[in-house]
Amino acid sequence: MIALTAYLSKGLALLTRRSNRITLLAAALAGIALSGCTRDGGNRAGRSDRDSAVPAARPDPQPGNAGEKSQLIRVAAPRPETAVTTPLRVTGEARGTWFFEASFPVRLLDGDGREIAVVPAQAQGDWMTESFVPFEAVLEFSPPIPGSRGTLVLEKDNPSALPEHADELRIPLRFGASRPAATDSAPVQRLPAFVNRVWKVSRSAGVERGQLYTFLGDGTLLIASSHGTPMLGRWSYRRDTLTLIEEGIAHPATVLRLQADTFSIRIHGPKAPLDITFTPGAAP
Repeated sequence: MIALTAYLSKGLALLTRRSNRITLLAAALAGIALSGCTRDGGNRAGRSDRDSAVPAARPDPQPGNAGEKSQLIRVAAPRPETAVTTPLRVTGEARGTWFFEASFPVRLLDGDGREIAVVPAQAQGDWMTESFVPFEAVLEFSPPIPGSRGTLVLEKDNPSALPEHADELRIPLRFGASRPAATDSAPVQRLPAFVNRVWKVSRSAGVERGQLYTFLGDGTLLIASSHGTPMLGRWSYRRDTLTLIEEGIAHPATVLRLQADTFSIRIHGPKAPLDITFTPGAAP
């Protein structure tokens, strides 16, 4: 059953705990702007021209740290120094302690350390364990110059934002030439139309009317109503299945209708399915 939660405006204090993923709740209510934190982590090996009589080329990033993180997280693809293009599919396994609410951030940096893509990697199994759990993420980005360097950063989810709980895996990559799209190829998947909007429950047999749902572009799910404490969860949309993750429990759902003024889903629970119909919600 979808948890009933509190009024959105009372959630500012809770959201600030997730400061490295959601920093603008007000923007989420007004237009639900995409949140993301551009990081400056170039992790590059500095080298002075004075060390060589020959002018040095742009320094390459330091080797990745996959070896030292292998007991915490392992990436099957892409491999270090692989030439990558968009969309970039990232797969591997990480211990459940690397996740929070079944996900963790994956960032792609260019050779200057600028963030060019960020998405949540989603657990492909029960993440509430200390064992390894498979994960998957797909990043879409505007390709830099072919042959230039980049870094894939798989960041341990750290809702506390405390430095002692932070960790990351860095994989050096090279950018390849973009593949021309075939005429019969499927279009690149974009964010669904329900993302970055405030939706209000207008009809449901099991969820309070007026409750607000916001599906942020980074995979965060925000649920609030007029009483209680707002709740943060996660969401993902894969192969026509919408998954809502609340308090660590995944609720698979089918999208029944999606129009500018109506959004309907059917949640498949252990008992009878639960239908929820949303209409656009107004900021309080």
